[in-house]
Order: sequence, then C-alpha cells, then structure tokens
Amino acid sequence: MLNDLTVLIVTWKSDGVIENLLKKIPDLNSVIIENSNNAKFKKNIEQKFKKTKCILTGDNRGFGSALNLGFKKIKSKYYLILNPDIEIKKSTIKKLYNYLKKYEDISVIAPSTVNDKGNLYVRHGNFKFINPIKHKDKNLISVGYVSGHAFLIKKEILSKIGYFDENIFLNFEEWDLFFRVVNTGGKICVIKNIFAKHHEGKSCMESPLEADIALKWHYGWNYYYFYKKNYN
Repeated sequence: MLNDLTVLIVTWKSDGVIENLLKKIPDLNSVIIENSNNAKFKKNIEQKFKKTKCILTGDNRGFGSALNLGFKKIKSKYYLILNPDIEIKKSTIKKLYNYLKKYEDISVIAPSTVNDKGNLYVRHGNFKFINPIKHKDKNLISVGYVSGHAFLIKKEILSKIGYFDENIFLNFEEWDLFFRVVNTGGKICVIKNIFAKHHEGKSCMESPLEADIALKWHYGWNYYYFYKKNYN
C-alpha cells in the first residue's frame, strides 16, 4: 500500500525542521527538492533516511519550479506535496490516499489544517465566479483551491493541465494550478475530520528575516500576476 505514492518536499535552508517531518514518515517514498547546491545537506538526509532521495536544483528556483523538477524526474501515480514545517501522521496520509482512490472524480484532496495551538486554521477557498459542486460525501468540502502546504494530487490531472507556472516564484502558484484544475472539470476537496498541523513560517529558520521580506515582495507581485493572467 502507498507504493504508487511519492512525497515531494521543497526545501530551502530548512535543516532545522525537515528531519522532524521525515521522522514521521520514514517508510514512505520521499523526495526532497532542495533549492540550492548544498551537497552536505543532501548527504546527511540520504544517510539518515534510507527511503528519502534529495535532488539539488543548484540555486533557488522557487516553489513551483522545484516541484516541476520533481514531477519530471519522479514517476508516480500520486504526489503528496508537503511543506517542511508540516506535522502529519502516516495514518492521515493513508486516509487521504484512500479517499483519492475511492472517488475517481476528485483530482486533489487535502487535510484540514490546525495551527501551532491546535486551532482550526482555514487554508482553502473558492475563486471568483466559480462555485464548485458539493461532493456527495458529507465528510468532504468542495473548494476551488487549497494551500500548498499539504495536498495529494493525481498524476493524471497534471498530464492534462500541465505543471506549475514557473513565472511565479513564490505565492499563488498553487492558485494558478488549481484554477486550471477546476476549469478543466477536476474536483478539489478538503476532508473535514482529518488534520495536519502547519507551523507556518518555520520552513526557513536560518534566515527568517530574509525569507519574510522575500515572501511579502513575491506575495504582492504574484497576486497581480495571477489575476492579470486568469481574469485579465
């Protein structure tokens, strides 16, 4: 079970948190796409976690572009996208997997999210002028998009709509991808009763100020880019 699922994790100066995640899922096929040329990081991870491979991009190419590299290099039926600062149990991953296998009409599924204090943290929503049809399963919330910190996606939908837009370095890249999913008839759902904890902003602990400045700049620019591209 789960042999046709690959975990993809994009990292950048995430040494302080990535091992906490990998310790929760040591027996799953996992691939880290490290946005640098840090050979020491790669060696350390692959020695400690035998089911984990590390791909070095050479430089910081952004979230979506790094995942595209993973999609191209790693052949899998299902991809579980996780941020380094996520806490998720293997049992939760199995439930996500079982839901996606059960419902052929769903292309993307995600857990509900709680924050550091364990409070429900809504990280999904709908696009303007697009109202998703409610799923027949009452445990599922039909949405237009989910946050990129944790979601399971089928390879077949990526083959249909293409990968992430590499013009988007950071922020709104998942919105752009999911906009194409829903506009080609794919369904995106969040499960109400299973959870992952997101320690938001902890992915890069080495340079938090640098990361915060970059985050704000890219948020503003890519907000404009997304709406210009998709709504003109």
